[in-house]
Amino acid sequence: MAHEVETMMYTREVPWHGLGTRVEEAPNSAEAIRLAGLDWEVVPKPLFLDDGRQIPGYVANTRTSDNSVLGVVSEKYKIVQNKEAFSFTDNIIGGDVRYETAGSLKNGKSVWLLAHLPKTSILGDDVIPYLCFNNSHDGQGAIRVFMTPIRVVCNNTLNIVGVEAENIAKNIEYIWNRNKEEDLFYKVLSDECGECIADDYQLLGYIKDFSENKKRFAKIKSALEDAENGGYGVVLPTVDEMNLEEPEIFKKGGR
Repeated sequence: MAHEVETMMYTREVPWHGLGTRVEEAPNSAEAIRLAGLDWEVVPKPLFLDDGRQIPGYVANTRTSDNSVLGVVSEKYKIVQNKEAFSFTDNIIGGDVRYETAGSLKNGKSVWLLAHLPKTSILGDDVIPYLCFNNSHDGQGAIRVFMTPIRVVCNNTLNIVGVEAENIAKNIEYIWNRNKEEDLFYKVLSDECGECIADDYQLLGYIKDFSENKKRFAKIKSALEDAENGGYGVVLPTVDEMNLEEPEIFKKGGR
């Protein structure tokens, strides 16, 4: 099934698949881990061949609640228990942390927690963001922590949040790389010009000054060349600079 939900808890609004334990008020971590059916631990157990020989280097991550195998992993694999996931989320947010949803996916191979973050406002609209913690017990994925406005209630919504977070990370990486390239560009530009140019705003200012000075220089360019070659130069006014007045007629004598 697409939702992949094994057990879960949710606050008030029923998920689209209709599964899980409903509560009226968002619980704290101690209540949420029980309501979500996540109050079990993962224990590594050795693997054996049919002839009784132990398989070196690998163990089976086994769930204590029903002894089911969640995945085969390296013996160096670091297990993060569900209660540690809740503790991490409590500590990173701080205060009286409350959980909107939490649950087990793929028969315990993956778990998620969705905790409330302080309400914020975007363009005048109230938005309730969440902190989502996702962990895999089968060794197929790393721990993932996201900030998201999406209410995670199944594997589908968890995947949407993951893709959204990856896209944001790529955009941040792109902006960071672009900023590094711009820093180098402005450093080279400053060295070549002998002026401190740190950003687009300063560059625009220098371009405007350069444009005005270029117009002024064009007026005196020939005079400077004449002065260098002959000792003096004459700067003639342009038509725009001339102020022509109404001519006056002067009478001579008594006429």
